[in-house]
Amino acid sequence: MTKTKLMYRSCSQISADIEEAFKRKFFTLAECVEAFDSRYKTEITKGEKSPMNKDFISRAKNNGFKVVSPRVLDLCELLDVNPYEVSAKTINKNQVEDPFEHLKKEFEKVEKIVRKRPDLEKKVKTILRSIADIASVQGV
Repeated sequence: MTKTKLMYRSCSQISADIEEAFKRKFFTLAECVEAFDSRYKTEITKGEKSPMNKDFISRAKNNGFKVVSPRVLDLCELLDVNPYEVSAKTINKNQVEDPFEHLKKEFEKVEKIVRKRPDLEKKVKTILRSIADIASVQGV
């Protein structure tokens, strides 16, 4: 059996997913630093990993890195971000049903409207945060 070499996604794709993970988890930079350092405390103590800092995370969120380093990979693991390309051979989208496809289409429509009318961005963000608050109260 041959091993498939995993290819990294582009830094900009990974960065966008890191940004989305922050929104999904409602993380601040400081909370992410704390979560990372707590999760990898043993490795940091042994000198196997460097402690995280807000500057690095900010660069990772804002496409400020050029190489997918072990530190970026560790951050991706913490945030549940997949840094690897997934080949069409591995996953055939036509064979996988996405139960949230209809929601994605609705969000795409909203995104198109906001792109045409940037003045609506703050209002849409407020509405989405309200929806997230409702979901969190419901235990989602």
